[in-house]
Amino acid sequence: MSQPRRALYIALAIALLTLVIVSAIPIAPLYAKEIRGPPTKLVLYDVVTKVEDGIYSVIRGEADIFFWPISRSQLEQLGIKPEELRNVYLIPQASALYALIFNPYSDDKPWGACGIGTSIKDNKTHFNPFALREFRFAMNWLINRKYIVDEIMLGGANPQYTVIGPSHPAYPQIESVIKELGLTPEGDFEKAKKMIEDAFAKARECMR
Repeated sequence: MSQPRRALYIALAIALLTLVIVSAIPIAPLYAKEIRGPPTKLVLYDVVTKVEDGIYSVIRGEADIFFWPISRSQLEQLGIKPEELRNVYLIPQASALYALIFNPYSDDKPWGACGIGTSIKDNKTHFNPFALREFRFAMNWLINRKYIVDEIMLGGANPQYTVIGPSHPAYPQIESVIKELGLTPEGDFEKAKKMIEDAFAKARECMR
């Protein structure tokens, strides 16, 4: 093999290795703080069957990186103390989306517009507030996303208003609507209450 071609192959191999390492780092949730040294010539992979084993292997310096999504609440549940993570860097990443799903069922009859639906269990009609569009819309202000992030997710999440998040190319268009509606992480209980009362008043008129 000629020297120029061999040099080209070596350069390509190094470029591919660099691509793999650089592309992998952003999705890794946990890795040890950087210690500068000579270029990496060998990458060793190992497998663990418990999340805590992977975390502690990084804490103890036995591994440089642990490829697995970990939330702050999980770290707390595992009993891992903040001081143990002093030399470890957690990489922020979106690994899950939690959403509240409502049942909007109503009968496909004129009274269905009033929020009335027939149960398949007892064959009786019932009022389903979530069948009212205005009631469902009020949930956007009733739910305190900040409380969920701070108290339930222990700060390991970000509030989101749609399934299209900040990393999506279409988010700028969605964000303008969010701002126009005045949605905030804390919500607005009084506004939601007024919207719900108006929705119920409209439903009562509909049932007459």
